[in-house]
Amino acid sequence: MTLFYIKNKKGPVPNGRDFGPSIVGVTMITLKEYINLISKLKKESSKAGFLINIVESFMQDPFSNETFENPLINYNDDTLRSFCNGTKHISKECASKIRSLYDKDKFISFIYERTDNFDDFKEQLINLGFEDDLYYDGEIDIPATLADLLAKIFEDISKGENITYPPIRKIETKTLDKEAFKNAYIKDGILHINNKTIELPETISLEDSCLKCDLPYVIELLKVYSSICGNDIKSLQELQSYPVYEKHLLEQSKCYYSAEAMRRSVRDLFDDGEDHFNILKNEIFDSIYETYVDLSLNDGYQRLKNVLDMATKAELNSTILLNIKGLITVKERKGICHILVNEGRIKSWVAVDYE
Repeated sequence: MTLFYIKNKKGPVPNGRDFGPSIVGVTMITLKEYINLISKLKKESSKAGFLINIVESFMQDPFSNETFENPLINYNDDTLRSFCNGTKHISKECASKIRSLYDKDKFISFIYERTDNFDDFKEQLINLGFEDDLYYDGEIDIPATLADLLAKIFEDISKGENITYPPIRKIETKTLDKEAFKNAYIKDGILHINNKTIELPETISLEDSCLKCDLPYVIELLKVYSSICGNDIKSLQELQSYPVYEKHLLEQSKCYYSAEAMRRSVRDLFDDGEDHFNILKNEIFDSIYETYVDLSLNDGYQRLKNVLDMATKAELNSTILLNIKGLITVKERKGICHILVNEGRIKSWVAVDYE
């Protein structure tokens, strides 16, 4: 059942909605725990009313020509209490709407209006394992930390994750000179850059049980194996009859998850990390395109092999992140090709769309 592991400085933790913060020493929090954390701010007669006002204070006020409302007002009190108690979860769509209207200063004001004593918050955050994450712009700032933590919780819920790790203070790439990147490297899950050491926020390690047949890159690989053996392989169970193909799929999936882990790392570590990843992805696509649409080929496996070879050999220079040793390896390059399949830019290894 386990898809992958998220690792942090406190050890590996199974990633899944059934696993909660009862795991000792692990830095993570749920919406329920967050509400309990800030319960001293509660002036309302009910948890439902408290949650409504939390979200109301989290969301920006509309401009004179705008109209929008707190999406939680559409829920009854029983459902709101369930959100607070953790027996139900806010929908991804609702959380996305709330997160998109985040007004940090407004929420900080909400906190200051209700208390000026933050010692309890600091102690509780440290007990949760957030000791290293209480800083904002280099100074301890509990209200700003609480605001960013709630923003991260809603962001994660919008992605289907109901467990949150603390927000990481991102590196501004524009403030670092080229030498900082030339000397940067990754070792044992730690980024060494500009005389600092920063733990990578997420690493994904694949296990056999995590292969998901509904992902486009897996579907297209099954078509490749089907074209080789002459039988229509439609499931991972059917693939077990072909150990060589099964091993090949496992290796390709390791590459895919390595690329996804790298995407998450640069997104969470750098202020413009997502942009850098997209730039890299586009450069790899440009590098492999002629190989992919090679008109002399009608062999899906050979096309796949040629494309992956080209991706590993291509001279890439589009992003400064390429200078970080150990960040973008052969596995990540191959994995990006599979991400391109998921996105539909590579439509098939067997039946190429030349348009």
